[in-house]
Amino acid sequence: MLTLEIASLSKTFAQSQFRLGPMNLQMHEGDSLALFGKNGAGKSTLFHLITGHLRPDEGRIQVFGETMKVDAFALKRRMGYLPQNLDLPRWVSGFDIITYAMKLHGMQPLAATRDRILEYWDCTSFAHKPLAACSYGMQKRIALALASMHKPDLLILDEPFSGLDLFHIRALENLLEERRGRQLTIVSTHVAAYAAKLSNRAATMREGQVAELQRWPEADFMARIRLMEEQFFVPGSEVRT
Repeated sequence: MLTLEIASLSKTFAQSQFRLGPMNLQMHEGDSLALFGKNGAGKSTLFHLITGHLRPDEGRIQVFGETMKVDAFALKRRMGYLPQNLDLPRWVSGFDIITYAMKLHGMQPLAATRDRILEYWDCTSFAHKPLAACSYGMQKRIALALASMHKPDLLILDEPFSGLDLFHIRALENLLEERRGRQLTIVSTHVAAYAAKLSNRAATMREGQVAELQRWPEADFMARIRLMEEQFFVPGSEVRT
């Protein structure tokens, strides 16, 4: 069963005096969760905990029924992650890094699958350039390919729409539509329209706390946008359910 369970999770950073949690969250197979909140609310920190880049101080994270740990490598192979701040090696090409990642995942046939991935993300024309010579948008598409090419059971995308033009946004929308109802997806975004269109659940983060919008599933497109806007433009407001 494809599930994500976060229970009594907390993480404190003494130097910045930021505390995440305690928080609880459950996701089930087919869920597509839009996560939004102001910068510094803790979204990226939460993603680092879910993907095992950070250890929680308290609580637990269970992915597909297994406890996430820093060395849970088999579990991490079933996940895909796009960080907000790209950290790709600048001295290699998109072609080389995708080839390397495909071999790690045992993806076959290598050449045909690689060509399909590069074409889908419109990377063919610059695939052999070093990433240092590529624009941010080009690097973003390579990073999206790396996160999604192995069809992960859990895909986490941190601000995936930034840096993309309309053509590549459509490719990302198609990917998210394909996953909805089948796998687990979490997308953080500040763009209300994308969250309203592509998710069946939504949650807000404020000062390290997460709360789900209970009216989201039955709300129409414009009502979902209003629910999101309430959280940004009403200072200190609680999540309305």
